[in-house]
Amino acid sequence: MQPPRRLLRLAVLLGLVLAPAALRGGTTDEALEAQIGVLQDQTRPDSQRATARRLIGSAIAREEPGKNVVLDRIIKLGNEAAGNRVRFDVAYLLAQTSAGKSVVPPNRAAEVTALLQKWYEAADSDASVRLWSAVALANTQDPKVLDYLKERALKPDGDGALRVAVARALAGWRGEILEKQIAPLLVEWLSAKDPEIVIAGCDALRLTELDTEGVIEPLLALARDSTDERLWRAAAATLGRLGGSAIFIKGGADDAERKAKLQAWENAWRVRRKRAVRTEKEG
Repeated sequence: MQPPRRLLRLAVLLGLVLAPAALRGGTTDEALEAQIGVLQDQTRPDSQRATARRLIGSAIAREEPGKNVVLDRIIKLGNEAAGNRVRFDVAYLLAQTSAGKSVVPPNRAAEVTALLQKWYEAADSDASVRLWSAVALANTQDPKVLDYLKERALKPDGDGALRVAVARALAGWRGEILEKQIAPLLVEWLSAKDPEIVIAGCDALRLTELDTEGVIEPLLALARDSTDERLWRAAAATLGRLGGSAIFIKGGADDAERKAKLQAWENAWRVRRKRAVRTEKEG
């Protein structure tokens, strides 16, 4: 005799309730596999898949360095994945960061980037899989993936949403590669024909936290010379975040007032910049 449908439904719901509690409590094999099972089941609704991703993502972030039990299981799931729903789930999890760093440790980067590149290039991958694969690649902060992303994900005629997502991820890099390779790429966006790309460039530059002349001067030029209020306000907002003091330009201000405030801000920024450089040299 078949068990009543109501009891079956209750059993499924009970599993969804108990497995997350166990996973939060210490990531038992059973709890992890319960959440993996949710992702493997193509019929599960998006709400259940999102809960599983959240719990697995939290477990990955809590793992001790060198103990990548949960991450290893997710990579295994990715290697077995055939459908776009599972690929999306895995790419999303591999794109996560903890304390500003990818959840993928350096010793697993080669394996993970190979998997993500395969999905990015696969003819049967949908847009969401390609986007999160590209973001996950960027978040590894592996210098080897930079040229790959520049050639494939950031090409001017590519998908706008994907380009913006990758640019924001690359803006989270730090060090010489950010200043010398990534920032100049983002600065180029300030002269794009598409206003949305220009605004995205301003936003990504804000995330770089760079206040070098190579970043500040192009933003100043955009804020000063653009006739599109959305663009010059985006540039001014980024300048305020990078340069240490906000630029207040009231609505309806004429060009003369705008340029005067920008000039005053630039003068103050250059003084602060010289002082910071001098302090750095003396220190």
